[in-house]
Amino acid sequence: MQKNHITFFLGNGIYSQFRKTALEDQVKNKNSEIISIDVNDTYVIESNTLLSESAKRNLQKILNSDKASLTNIKIGNNLFIGPRVGTISPWSSRATNIIKNCGIVWDLKMSV
Repeated sequence: MQKNHITFFLGNGIYSQFRKTALEDQVKNKNSEIISIDVNDTYVIESNTLLSESAKRNLQKILNSDKASLTNIKIGNNLFIGPRVGTISPWSSRATNIIKNCGIVWDLKMSV
């Protein structure tokens, strides 16, 4: 059985600064231990082989990810909300086709 490799890319923030501050205030009112929140798009790349640095840079550009791949970042107390396992959205199918047609990676699956 072949082990697949997972690479995460952190996308841009979802909320404007005004909306983020309002949401933080709501959350802090419920739990004063919470310091801050960030809400970002997250791109999950599943491939049969480890991605090369060149492939990671190209994917970062295509996905408009303003941050590097999240392979060694340690972040505490995360909540990841995503589609059910096995769900492939029309967006991820299209993004997978674009990435394959760009010749970056041939053996990947992608989800948002």
